[in-house]
Amino acid sequence: MARIRRTVGLLVVAVGASGCVGDADPGASPPTTSGTPPPAFDTPQVGECRGPMTEEIYDAASDTRSTVPCTEPHGSETFLVTELPDEAAALPRDEVAELPDDFPAKRRVLDECDQEHDRYVGVRRLGPDAIRPNNLSWAFYLPPPEDWEKGARWVRCDVVTRPFEGQEERTTTERLEGIGASDALPAALRRCYRDVTPPPDVQVLGLGSCDQPHLGEILVELQVTDPEIDRLAGDPQALADYAGPDSYFATCRERLAPQLGLSAADFSRRTDVKVGAAVLDIADWPTDPEARRVWCIAVTERPVTGTMEGLGTAPLPA
Repeated sequence: MARIRRTVGLLVVAVGASGCVGDADPGASPPTTSGTPPPAFDTPQVGECRGPMTEEIYDAASDTRSTVPCTEPHGSETFLVTELPDEAAALPRDEVAELPDDFPAKRRVLDECDQEHDRYVGVRRLGPDAIRPNNLSWAFYLPPPEDWEKGARWVRCDVVTRPFEGQEERTTTERLEGIGASDALPAALRRCYRDVTPPPDVQVLGLGSCDQPHLGEILVELQVTDPEIDRLAGDPQALADYAGPDSYFATCRERLAPQLGLSAADFSRRTDVKVGAAVLDIADWPTDPEARRVWCIAVTERPVTGTMEGLGTAPLPA
C-alpha cells in the first residue's frame, strides 16, 4: 500500500566540468462526548513516530508497529490521518489494498497525502522552477484486519526513511516536520550517489544518504517547463535528443553555483567539482508534466562524506 513520493525510474545522466511540533502522546485517546462509548479501535494521530522502517513494512497494506518517542530512532512519522472515500470504504479491505492507483477514490487519497507531505515536511524552494531535494519518502496504510472488522476506515499517511539498497532497516532521530525547508538539512537526509562513472558512458550508482562516502550529491531538482517538450511528445527519439542531460549542463552549472556557495567565476576555477545532470523518467514526460524533472549533481573528484552545500572555496570535505 506504500507509495514513494516522486518515484525515480530511468535516469539519463551526463557529467561535465564545472568551468565549462511536540511529540504526540502514544497513550492519548480521542475525545468522546459524554455518554458516547469510545470507538472499539485505536485511531492514529498526526505527529506519532514508529520504529525502524524496512522494505517489508514500506510495502505493507497495514502497519502495526508501536509508537515510540520521536526523539528516539524511528523510521516513520505520521503527517495525515484521513477517512477512505465512501466508494472504497464499502469494499472488502483486501480489495481496497489491491486497488490500482488510478481508481478515483484511491487517487484522491494519494493526492491528499502527496500535498500534505509537502506541507508537513516542507520544501526548500530555489526559485520558481527548482527545489532542494531530500531522501525522504511517504507511505500510506489501512487499518489492520481486526480494526477494519470493527468499522475502522481511516488512512494513515507517514513520511518514512525508506531503506536504501543493501540496508535492512533505516531510522532517524530527527523530527521530520519542517525538516525539508530547514537551513541545515542533515546529511543523512540528503540524496547522494556512491559512485559516478566517467564520460562518455556516465552512470550514477548506489543512491544513498550523504553521511556516507559518495561522489555525487543532488543539490538541485529542476522542474522543466519548456513548451517544446509538448511539441516533441509524439517522437520519443527527438524528445530524447532534445532533452538529453547535455541540454541541462548550463542550467545546472548556474543553479549549482549558489548552492555550493560559489560565484560563477569561482566555480569555473574549481577543478575538483564537476557538474552532473540526470534526466528523470523521460519516457513519462510526454504524458505527465510533473515527471519532467532534472537533478543537478555536484560531482567530486574523490569520495567525500557530508554535504557540499555552502562549501565555497574551501577544500573538499574528508
